[in-house]
Amino acid sequence: MIGHEKIKNNLIEAIENNKFTHAHIFVGEKGIGKSILADEISARLLNLNHPRDHVDIIHWTLDKGKSSIGVNTIRTIIEECNKKPFEGDRKVIIIDSGDKITFQAQNAFLKTIEEPPANVYIFILCEELDGILDTIKSRCCIHKLRPLADKEMNDFMTSKFPDLSEEELKLAKAFGKGVPGQAEKLIKNKDFELIRSTICELIKRTKEIDSEISLRYESFFSTYGSMEDDILDIIITVIRDVIIYKEIGDEDLLINSDKTSEIKDLANIFSSSKLNDMIRIVEETRNTLKNNVNSSLAFITMVLRMQEV
Repeated sequence: MIGHEKIKNNLIEAIENNKFTHAHIFVGEKGIGKSILADEISARLLNLNHPRDHVDIIHWTLDKGKSSIGVNTIRTIIEECNKKPFEGDRKVIIIDSGDKITFQAQNAFLKTIEEPPANVYIFILCEELDGILDTIKSRCCIHKLRPLADKEMNDFMTSKFPDLSEEELKLAKAFGKGVPGQAEKLIKNKDFELIRSTICELIKRTKEIDSEISLRYESFFSTYGSMEDDILDIIITVIRDVIIYKEIGDEDLLINSDKTSEIKDLANIFSSSKLNDMIRIVEETRNTLKNNVNSSLAFITMVLRMQEV
C-alpha cells in the first residue's frame, strides 16, 4: 500500500516484538485506505506472504439495506471470536463501518473487546470516532489515517492509472484531496466531465435575474444527489479558479485547466466580492446537507442565493 507508513511500520514492529495488542480502531475518511491497511496487518499476524482472502481473516460490514450494525450481528461476531482458528493459532476479526454499531450493540461487545479469546485480534474501521463509545475507545489502540501527501498521491495515481495525462492527474489529485479512493472514484465516473461542464454553465447563469433557473437544474441535482459533496467540491474549485485567474491571470495555477475558456468568461462576468460570497453560500449549503435535508431542495436554494448576492 502507498501512504500511512508510520502507522504501518509501528504496527509491524509491535507484531515482530510480540507487543501487538488485541483491539485496534482505524479511523479515516472513506477511501483513505483503512481496509487495505487492516488486510496487510492481518496478513502479517497470520504470517501470510501478502494480503489475501483467508479463512481466519473474518470481515464484517453493514448488511445490505441496513443503516446500522445491531446486537444480533454483534452476537454473531462474538460467537465467531470464540471459535478456534481453522489454520494456525491466530484469527483476525475486521469490522467495517464500526461507527454504525449501535450503542446497545457496542455495550454487548464491550466484554469481548476487554478480554477476547487468546490470539484473536479485533480491528474496527470507522470514518468518525464520535459514533464509538468512550468505553470501547479506551480499550483499543486508535490509529488516525491522514490524507496522503502530494507525492504519495502521485505515486498512487501513476501506479494505478499509468495512462493518465498530466491534466487528468492534476484534476484527480485536486478532487481526491489526499484520499486515494476518492480520486479513483472520480476517474472511473463517466459522468464527471458532464457534471463539471454543467456546473460551469450553472455558475454563468446565476448572473441572470430569473427565478426559474434553479428549477431548470432540478433534474440534474436529483440525478446526482448521491454525489452532493463532489458537486459542491466542483463548484468550489471552479469559483476558486475564476478568482485565481481574475487576480493573478496565471492559467498554470488552474485546477480545471481544460476549462480555461469558461474560467476566463466567468472572470469577466463576476466581481471578486460576488465570487467570495458564492463560496460562502456553497459552504453553508454543505453544512445544511449534514442535517439530512433534501439535497435537491438544498441545491435549488443555493442557486437562488447565489443569484441574489
